[in-house]
Amino acid sequence: MAVLHQVAIYARVSKEEEEHSPQSIENQLNFLRQWAGQLGYAPEAVLQYVDRGETGASLDRPGLNLLRADAKEGKFDKVICFKLDRLSRNLDNIRMLVFGEFKELRTQVAFRDLPDIDITSANGEMVFNTLANLAQWQRRYTSEVTSFHLQEMKKRGLVLGRPPYGFKKAEDPEMKGHWVQDENEQAVIQDILTLCKDQGRSYSEVARILNTSNICARSGKRWYPKTVRAVVLRKLTYSLGLKPRGSPARSAL
Repeated sequence: MAVLHQVAIYARVSKEEEEHSPQSIENQLNFLRQWAGQLGYAPEAVLQYVDRGETGASLDRPGLNLLRADAKEGKFDKVICFKLDRLSRNLDNIRMLVFGEFKELRTQVAFRDLPDIDITSANGEMVFNTLANLAQWQRRYTSEVTSFHLQEMKKRGLVLGRPPYGFKKAEDPEMKGHWVQDENEQAVIQDILTLCKDQGRSYSEVARILNTSNICARSGKRWYPKTVRAVVLRKLTYSLGLKPRGSPARSAL
């Protein structure tokens, strides 16, 4: 098999997906390297571009910016991505890149979730637009259904996601979907409030005291001024009877 010029592989994962999605950067890159080899590109001809912790809603990403700059310099003749939404979650942005910028540069673009077609041809562009519109509809429909179910869970007093510091998920099956106080973390919160409020310590001083005393933050991590500040502000928010943005109303800490 003849070895072609060079190919660019692009992988992206958002901050939210980084923790929960099977589409990790490593999984994407492993698949793309294998695909590049199947297309006839030697390992040394594969140029790698990565955006870790970057949203797909914006085109202003370090990895993508470098990819676009190198495309203009003709460093590769093809770009391959794991899925459409890795390049962008905005259909207009995808069209601009694929049928505008990259097409003018004579750079081919391929996606794993599209058939093996030349999307720069008239027929290929039609198929691409049809499938892209369908994918966008599916994402919006899924988002609407998910939002509906989340609202229903909130009405029933259930919560999703990781509990804030000071709380933990209830272990009692009858309390599934609820948070209960974590007594150990609540004791640490009281120590923090005493240091800040009664002794007038700064957030940096409190973080240093906690770390020196071998009192770990959530998941065994170190304390930082910003995490101490978050605990104090959350206590103040609940004490005033306010509802933190994106969180269910709870009783005061």
